[in-house]
Amino acid sequence: MAKILIIDDNPDILAMVRLVLERKGHHDVTVTADSQEGLRLALKGHYDLLIIDVMMPQLSGYEIVRRLRKNHATANTPIIILSARWQPVDRQASEEIGADLHLGKPVNALELLQEVNLLLKQHGGPTQKHRIIAVFSLRGGIGKTTVAVNLALLLQQIAPTTLIDLSPNVGHCATMLGLHPRGDWGLLLGQPTTTITTQRLATLMTSHASGLTLIAAPPHPVQEGELSGEQSERLIATALARTPLVVIDLPAQLSIATMAAIRRSSHLLLLGGHQRPDLQTTIHSIPLLESLQSNIMLVINHPTPAPPLTKEQVEKVVRYPVAAMLPYHASAAMACLHGKPLIEEAPASPLTKGLKYIARLVLH
Repeated sequence: MAKILIIDDNPDILAMVRLVLERKGHHDVTVTADSQEGLRLALKGHYDLLIIDVMMPQLSGYEIVRRLRKNHATANTPIIILSARWQPVDRQASEEIGADLHLGKPVNALELLQEVNLLLKQHGGPTQKHRIIAVFSLRGGIGKTTVAVNLALLLQQIAPTTLIDLSPNVGHCATMLGLHPRGDWGLLLGQPTTTITTQRLATLMTSHASGLTLIAAPPHPVQEGELSGEQSERLIATALARTPLVVIDLPAQLSIATMAAIRRSSHLLLLGGHQRPDLQTTIHSIPLLESLQSNIMLVINHPTPAPPLTKEQVEKVVRYPVAAMLPYHASAAMACLHGKPLIEEAPASPLTKGLKYIARLVLH
């Protein structure tokens, strides 16, 4: 089974092609009639194959393909172009922009399925799931870094993972992992975005015993500026080119770099607490974040032993679905002091089980 995205403003074609690919091909199909939304989904890079119409409002299929071929995560993703124009000159145009196949409309859905399966076979079948998971909260002391670090370690058990600590005010991911970073992203400040290459990134990475890769935050508060939005996006895209999974520990502020990372992410884990100030922060955060990212997962953490609210009580207050509730566990604080991650310090704890549940959610 492959993950396939179809971008076409014709609802009849979307319905027909989706039906055949799902029922006959047993593929996981996402469809959109909005060309800009389709580009945003495709750029996340976790689809095995893309089917794109040419003639659409706002963005043409050709323009979408051009942008996808310039993006690290989608540079080699198989792409099929659908077009009402099927003359040799049209096929040549599709080939020149980087599409793998040009099919004329009206398209025969069963023939399309055959071409889809053939392309997937030629490209080695479904690829590893590519995900960018950003962990965010506007309120400090909520356990955000603990969640980011342990989630990254759990994902590393499934596929190679990079953890990026984007804090400009001395991040703590390295400390929690018991690492002494050999480099940090602060060395990129003042440098052209084009210098953020896979080779350059390798010099900033520190490896954990688990195999997890860390891009650490600077060891001192950043005073001479911060990452630009373009640098933030390039840093994340380059990390994704090295490992299929990327977890980002975001600072508790909506800087330009933070907002760029949120837009680039596949999933945004919004971490909230159960105390009244925490809930108020969550209530005011959601509308703003929804303007940046549609795939928000609200996670309620309990970093203190105070009596917790139920999931239903939280949802009633914040008026937003809660994806997961993480229970309090004393080992979380001890693990931080020891430089030993929680999932190693207390692998059978309810908190670790809750984090494993979140890992399954983001990979679904």
